[in-house]
Amino acid sequence: MNLLGIDFGTKRIGIAFWNQELGDPKPLCILDCRSFRKSAEEIAHLAEDYEATHLILGSPLHRDGSRSDLNEKVDRFQKYLAEASRLPIILQDEHLSSQVAQSRSQRKMGAPIDDLAAATILMEYLRQHQLI
Repeated sequence: MNLLGIDFGTKRIGIAFWNQELGDPKPLCILDCRSFRKSAEEIAHLAEDYEATHLILGSPLHRDGSRSDLNEKVDRFQKYLAEASRLPIILQDEHLSSQVAQSRSQRKMGAPIDDLAAATILMEYLRQHQLI
């Protein structure tokens, strides 16, 4: 099983990768979000390159589990991603993923951490499903 984790944002999209040989998810890259369609196509190419079997897409829920304002955009992006990749897409609560990534980051303050947030989303998915 090869998984790509995706931290969706309207400006940047973080990508992380995991398979059983790696152990923990690894930050892969940060994409500029030019358009939903183009970003989905870029991710589909990465998924192909890394032989991904599933995409784990962060879903920004509120603390109480209700949907945030960004969920509508995530839903639209998910449709483009499904069309471009033809892979199963699993939504994963990304609550506090950016804050966790920032606290673990060795990067300079203000440097993008979207790929680290994607790895955090992926790690939470793996823990919830007892894959790690």
